[in-house]
Amino acid sequence: MNPFEYLLLFAAIVLGLAISDLAISLHRLLNAAGRVRWASRTARRIIAFLKIITQWWTWYAAQSLAGS
Repeated sequence: MNPFEYLLLFAAIVLGLAISDLAISLHRLLNAAGRVRWASRTARRIIAFLKIITQWWTWYAAQSLAGS
């Protein structure tokens, strides 16, 4: 493995933790659906999830630029 692959693996772990935190928060929101007002926070979390996925694919695509 080259250094970039180690960096990509580390990024995958960090981004995976971020996605799991978003999933846990969504689960809590769905469980408390009757008591929770759905506001712009929900949209921001969806956007955060999409940004995480986009960041991962950007780093994955940059692997070819790193000389792998």
